[in-house]
Amino acid sequence: MRLFVALNLPAEIKGKLALAQAGLPDGAARKTGADAMHATLFFLGEVDEGKVAGICESLREAAGGIGETPGRMGAFHVSVFGVGAFPNERKPRVVWAGVQGEGLHGLATAVQHALEKIGFKPDKPFSGHITIARVREGAPPDLAGFFDKFRGEKFGGFEADCFELMKSTLLPSGPKYEAVASFRLQGQV
Repeated sequence: MRLFVALNLPAEIKGKLALAQAGLPDGAARKTGADAMHATLFFLGEVDEGKVAGICESLREAAGGIGETPGRMGAFHVSVFGVGAFPNERKPRVVWAGVQGEGLHGLATAVQHALEKIGFKPDKPFSGHITIARVREGAPPDLAGFFDKFRGEKFGGFEADCFELMKSTLLPSGPKYEAVASFRLQGQV
């Protein structure tokens, strides 16, 4: 099964991001469905189903020990703002909205360390973002107007008090995501 660890978003944020997606030129990109929007903390890739229990145990430990003092960090505020692209805005492949929060990198680091202990390595360094579209093959469209309009846009914020282990099933219509397990941040708020 194909797995990743993510922060899921409240419906209000997904709705605002979907409105921003309407600003993309028609046919320029495959838009991420609002139900599939999330911020990936760690991508595990294809994983044998027999390893899921161990992964869950490691993530449970990470949820209880975020921050300098294990068990002391609880929920934290996440802001969703601005847009950009990977690898860059001139040659976009992925269009994203930014995510930032005081505890976000600490959470991503704790998840990474927990998973490294059981043999998983990150596929790339953590970069807080929400994929909102994937640019279609061929010559990249001119998205300068979209980036100019939404670069400083504030899409809102939310309290992150848990994260999920997610399963991704790749379908012709796009990926389908479902939560395998949820992990509440156990520190004191």
